[in-house]
Amino acid sequence: MRFLPVLLLFLAAFLPGCSSVEHKATENKTEVSKVSEKVKQTVNETEILKTAGVENASVTMLTPQNLTKLAKKYPAIYGNLPNKTLYQIKTENLLIIVDAEEKKVLRKFKLVGIKLGE
Repeated sequence: MRFLPVLLLFLAAFLPGCSSVEHKATENKTEVSKVSEKVKQTVNETEILKTAGVENASVTMLTPQNLTKLAKKYPAIYGNLPNKTLYQIKTENLLIIVDAEEKKVLRKFKLVGIKLGE
């Protein structure tokens, strides 16, 4: 009976530490999944750039909603494209639209002195 208060004090001190360890493990899993998602995105961008035959460029995802808006504004560039997620690759003088699923370049334009205000 004398040890009961000591045992209770020990448990009171030990249990919050266990909860903290659990919380940290959950945080670490979240961080790992974020890093994993970043790696997938980077690999995906690398594949997209490879499909376009470009090494250094910015890659932008074009959702069907984006494409609809852009097609109204720039029909010659974005009109009549498939209604699915595509990727736009921009270099200093090129604009390339790629279908990553099909691994296919759909459109390629030389941008000479042109700035597209999106």
